[in-house]
Amino acid sequence: MGILSFFRSSNKSSASVAKERLQIVVAHQRRESQRPDYFLNLQRDLLEVVRRYVTV
Repeated sequence: MGILSFFRSSNKSSASVAKERLQIVVAHQRRESQRPDYFLNLQRDLLEVVRRYVTV
């Protein structure tokens, strides 16, 4: 039984990791959809300025 309980506990662990990753993806998608239109332009402008001084 010790070996079986070892494998069962790892499944719970991987399930919790998968759940956490899914929550991160969903939160990221929600954040992306709620951005104002001007934010993308601002992001591009900032990246352009940073590229002048740093290799991106």
